[in-house]
This record gives sequence, C-alpha cells and structure tokens, in this order.
Amino acid sequence: MKRNRKKADTTINQTKRKFMLMSVISMFIVLFIIFLILDLSIISVFVYSGWSNLNAVEENSGVVSAKDTSPFNDANVLDFLTNGTKSEYIYVSFSEKTNTTYISTNLDQTYSRKNMLEMAEILKGLKQKRGIYGRFMYSVRDYEGGYSVSIIDMSNGYVLILTITIASAIIFVFSMLLSALFSHLLSKWAIQPAQEALTRQKRFVSDASHELKTPLAVIQSSAEVLENEVGKNKWIDNIQAQSKTMNAMIYDLLDLAKLDETSDSVEFQEFNLSEAVMDKCLEFEAMAFEAGKKLEENIPENIKYVGNESLIKQMVGTLVDNAIKHSDKNGSIRVTLMTSAGKKIIQVFNTGAGFKESEKELIFERFYRSDQSRNRETGGYGLGLSIAKSIVDLHGGTISCDGEEGKWISFTAEL
Repeated sequence: MKRNRKKADTTINQTKRKFMLMSVISMFIVLFIIFLILDLSIISVFVYSGWSNLNAVEENSGVVSAKDTSPFNDANVLDFLTNGTKSEYIYVSFSEKTNTTYISTNLDQTYSRKNMLEMAEILKGLKQKRGIYGRFMYSVRDYEGGYSVSIIDMSNGYVLILTITIASAIIFVFSMLLSALFSHLLSKWAIQPAQEALTRQKRFVSDASHELKTPLAVIQSSAEVLENEVGKNKWIDNIQAQSKTMNAMIYDLLDLAKLDETSDSVEFQEFNLSEAVMDKCLEFEAMAFEAGKKLEENIPENIKYVGNESLIKQMVGTLVDNAIKHSDKNGSIRVTLMTSAGKKIIQVFNTGAGFKESEKELIFERFYRSDQSRNRETGGYGLGLSIAKSIVDLHGGTISCDGEEGKWISFTAEL
C-alpha cells in the first residue's frame, strides 16, 4: 500500500502561523477599540440626551415646545441622534390641596390614563428619586402640597442602540474574516524570502555532502596507502580517525537532506512494528554487552503500524545507539513499545547524565550537543536526534524527551 504524506516545513509553517496570528490579533485589538469607542460614544450621547430631555420635561411641567433646546446644536430637546428617535414622555403631577391630578404626554394613546397613574405610583415608591427603571428614565420631585413624576420612554433609543450594536458586530466579524484572509495571502508573500533561503540551504547541505564524499574517499585511501608504505604512526592514525568521523557526519547530513527532499512522497505500508523494533534492538546487544551495559526490551508481539519500516528502524537504532553511548558505566538501557489511544509509542530509557531543563527545547536541534557530551569520545556531531525527529515528523508523530539531570533520560516517540 502506498500513501503520500505531505509535510510542510515546520519552521516555515510556524512562521506563517505566527505572522497570521499577530496580524489578526492586531486587527482585532484595533477594530475592538474603534467599535467600543463608537458604541460607548453613541450610548453616552443617548443617555445624556435622555437626561436632558427629562430635565426639560420636569422644568417645564410637561409643557415642552420647540423653543426648548438641547445642548446639541440647538436641535429640539426631544429629538436626538436621528429624527426617528423622538423621546416620548409622561408628566404626572398631583396636588393634595385641590386633590387633582395633571397628566401631560406625547405618547399618542400608547398608555391609558390608568396605566400612566399606576406607573407614576410605582416610580414614586422607589427609594431613588431619580434614575432608570426598565426602559424609563424618571425623576420624582416632592413639593409642598403635592409631587410630580417626570418620565422619558427610551424604547426608541434602545432600538437604535441595539441596531447599531448588531450592525457593528456584523461589520466587526466581516472585517476579521477579511483580515484573516488577507493575512493568509500576505503571509505567503512575506515568508517567501525565508522559504527560498531555507530551500537553498537544504540544497546546499545536500550538494556539499555529495561533493565532500569524493575528496574524503581520496584522503582515506591515501592514508591507507601511506600506512602500507611507512607503517603505523600517530599522524596517520589521526587522519584515519578524523576522516572516519567526518564520513559518518556526511552520511548523517545526506540522511537529513534525503528526508527533506523526499518528505512530500514516501512509501508507507503496513508492517509488524514489534518485529522491526526487536530486530533493531538485537543489532545493538553485542555493542551493549561489550560496553558492560544492560539492554532490556519490553516489546509486545504483533503490533502493526502503517509507515516506512526502514525509516522507523533507523529512528529506533538512533535512539538505542544514543542511549548506549550516553548511559553511565554499567548502566541500563530499556526499550519499550506500547499502544495508547490508537497511537504507537516507542520509548528508549537509559540511566546516565540526563540533561538540564534548559536543554529540553534544544536537544533535537541540528548539531546541538549538551555540555556533558561536548567531547567526541562518544562520537557523533549532534545530528542523530535531529534525524530521529525528522523521521517521526515525516510519519505525523511527535517525539519528546524527559529526564533528571545526573540520573536518567528517556526519549518517547508517538506515532
């Protein structure tokens, strides 16, 4: 079975996402502030106009004419914001001396006389003499021999504010969608130079690695011929040792370059993951035995997985090799395979120096080597874990490390 797995470069994708996220967040903040100020301004004008209208009704004892003006450009005090939001008012006064009730309103039979009297009684009974009650602004004034209740019905203004708020929300959402779309389009343009640079870098690594193989092969063969002619000496041994190390590094670089170049289309098929992991562990038993270290396997039988068997074996081999080289003297290495929530989990544990917490995010970086392994006694140039991570990424999985400095370390690959 063949399956294409397309893997966009992680760094480029992360940069694109960050660019889009920052653009959208910036637009969100700007639009939110603009619409918030706009809505608050309208509400402020609406409330201020309402109080002004209420004062006009109260001061004029319910007789409001066009001569009464508001603070807004000498407009009619009962007309504010737009002509369609004319304030409707009720003015009720009661004289105990004459036992008469006076009502003035412009509600055009919206309320009956009984309704208006009941409303006035309710508002008069409130603790606050001036305030907002439901959709009404009211003011109660007591005077000798009676009282008055002034009421402004703000229903029209509430409808206006609700309409403006809904319109603002629609415009806000539409603007955010446009912002996200333009951010997505612009991110491709903004990231293109970095993407091209990364492509050139990958091509350079691949080309340079191939080009270095030939002169290195000549150096190795020349060292062997020289050894045959003059015999063994430390200078020739140094040449052979360093060329061997460089040869291993070149092959690691070629592996990375190959993974980068072939990540768009790799052959995947179902295979026995249990057997693959066990076979790779068996290859390292002799190496562990010679180093005086204990290699244990905890691998259930017949766990199947769909992926590239060769690459998975390479990843397991890299982790086991790393564990043997960096475990302490007479240390233990344990390889575990398990399944959890549909995922296949491969864990390689070893006792040893572990790592610092600050190194956790760097340990899979190319050419990174922890302070404990700066010397070349263990071999390698910090590329093995990078190769393992690239293989896991190619399979759509994740790899992580955990440990305690000076005691143990483990690598866990979830596929």
